[in-house]
Amino acid sequence: MLFKISLSQVSSARILSVLALLAGGLGEARAQSIIVPEPSGTTYNLGTLLQGKTVTTTPVTLSQSFYDNFSNLNLSTLGTVGKHWEGFYGYTTPTTPDAHYIPSNSEQQFYIWPGYAASKTSAPLNLNPFSYSNGALNITATKATAAQAAAMGGQPFYSGLLTGINLFSQLYGYFEISAKMPTGAGMWPAFWLMPSNKTWPPEIDVMEMFKGATPNIVTSTTHWKDPTNPYAQTYCTYNISDAATNFHKYGVLWNAKQITYYLDRVPVCVMATPAQLQTTVPMFPLINLAVEKGYSPTLTSGTYSVQYFAAYAYPKN
Repeated sequence: MLFKISLSQVSSARILSVLALLAGGLGEARAQSIIVPEPSGTTYNLGTLLQGKTVTTTPVTLSQSFYDNFSNLNLSTLGTVGKHWEGFYGYTTPTTPDAHYIPSNSEQQFYIWPGYAASKTSAPLNLNPFSYSNGALNITATKATAAQAAAMGGQPFYSGLLTGINLFSQLYGYFEISAKMPTGAGMWPAFWLMPSNKTWPPEIDVMEMFKGATPNIVTSTTHWKDPTNPYAQTYCTYNISDAATNFHKYGVLWNAKQITYYLDRVPVCVMATPAQLQTTVPMFPLINLAVEKGYSPTLTSGTYSVQYFAAYAYPKN
């Protein structure tokens, strides 16, 4: 991949970012501030792919506001409401089917956690889509047996979701994960942001990869509504040849002027911020591995590995 960025604008930012990483070793938590290059000098109305383009940028300094490398993730609380990661969509209660998948997306998975049971009187399924190894949280989607599927609303796969709806939200700033994608036709990993007041739209999809990591196409999408279109959206797609074999940073810088998507802290897509996202409502993160309708009949499992989630805020005046 070739990303042509104005070196006069970004070189100092890149150097400082590298120095911050070196100071923290492999632990991103010690990089208490970062500098990212934000496209400037042009108004980008709709989603504009920046790959292969010369882009003028301005360095933006941000301070770390949240960080989790998931090494201490408490799996026992994923099925409860509280100030921690939750394993179900927080718009309903853990016992309702649409807390475990989105029917309108034709999703084929059922999000569970250790200890999940189909009802208060049934035994736990003893299924766990989460594991931790080699410095990363692994979320694995697995083909269910007929009995397991029957206990999960008939969904053919079980998988995992982390939502920070009651844990962390932020108005504007930079949001990032470091992740390695799954393989297998039908795997649908995602990292996205939703408003803390539980409205929809808007939605910021920082990263989605459809059909698994083949052919390594990443999509970044902004959803919003306006007076003429209640389901407006714009997106960019870009290629990452080693998405399934190496970890990459996927991020978004969101402010009242524009929304910029990043790969390894290099801007790859930008758009003017829609009026609905020029807001006072913070957004919270979601990290999940879904399974698409039309998945390969030979698909049995896939794993989405995430090293950390981090957020950075604009300095307070």
